[in-house]
Amino acid sequence: MRFLVDKITNLQPVQWLNITLIATLLIRLGVAYWIPLTGDEAYFISWGKNLDYGYYDHPPMVGWFLSLLLLFSDATVWLRLPGILMFTFMGLVIYRVLKNANVDDNKSALTAILFLFAPLNILSVLITTDTPLILWSFISAIYFYQAQKQDQLTKYLLAGFFLGLAFYSKFFAGLLGLAYFFYLVIFIQLQRGLKPYMGIAVLLLGVVPFIILNLIWNYNNCWNNYLFNLLNRTSDAHFSLATIGIYLGLLIYLITPPVLWYGFKISVKNYLDVLRQPLGIFVGLFIIPLFLFLLLAFVKKIGLHWLLSFYPFLFISIGILFTTEQLIKSIKFIVVFSILHLVIVAFILISAPGLFEKNENKKS
Repeated sequence: MRFLVDKITNLQPVQWLNITLIATLLIRLGVAYWIPLTGDEAYFISWGKNLDYGYYDHPPMVGWFLSLLLLFSDATVWLRLPGILMFTFMGLVIYRVLKNANVDDNKSALTAILFLFAPLNILSVLITTDTPLILWSFISAIYFYQAQKQDQLTKYLLAGFFLGLAFYSKFFAGLLGLAYFFYLVIFIQLQRGLKPYMGIAVLLLGVVPFIILNLIWNYNNCWNNYLFNLLNRTSDAHFSLATIGIYLGLLIYLITPPVLWYGFKISVKNYLDVLRQPLGIFVGLFIIPLFLFLLLAFVKKIGLHWLLSFYPFLFISIGILFTTEQLIKSIKFIVVFSILHLVIVAFILISAPGLFEKNENKKS
């Protein structure tokens, strides 16, 4: 037994990453199996059964995902597979991006472990419009980073193509496009010349076909997407300090207190130095949308799921800015935090049938 304990304690971070990849994948499979199908998922499954290039409230990408999956099975876990596998894929990419940028191998592995154990990443197993939005936004940002680092217009085009796929998943992808532009305007040094701005023009070429396709569908369907998202969902917009408080609370929950504490300890100069480096793109792509949401929070309640497509960039930022010790302490907190979430979810799943039965008895 002591040999086994010594063996485990002597594992390197990269070995722990391999264990974490398998463990978190199994946990997400279990969560996906035990959580019943939700109403939103059933609605999107109906999209998959009635394939089209547009639907009433959102662009059709999740319906396309489900249409392909439904060719083989309609089992709940199978239909949720994109969301289950997506975070494993993203964890691996985060590790490779940091390692290839000459970040210490141990820090790269620890950052990926932190990402994989985050409660939202453990529990986000539902198949919704956010699933393809998160995936395509992440891939687009990776290509945008490579385009900046390698100064390649073809990478800008790929970043635009995947941004277009994200836009065709959910309109929140537009904020990522704004983040690209503001990052170039604010943080790219002028001596780089016009090439990055030419890159944005090429990036737009990748997005435009999806915008045109969406406009055609809306033109033929009474502009439903825009009426629903720009009018129906904003009819209750009004100035409120309460919505600011809710938004700040969401950020504390999302980022977690230890990560916030270590982030506050980093000097402004260090942040600015990092922002001018290629990997600093991910710091910008996390901070800029958060600031835009802050402005919106003065008049509109911000939902937690609105932030999810920018969440992975937080972890790449952490991998650049934090020390190994800070990463280890953050992991210890987030593992316990995730276990607490899993216990609460398990309690709800076990208790819910009995609770509903009591409600039915009261009604009768």
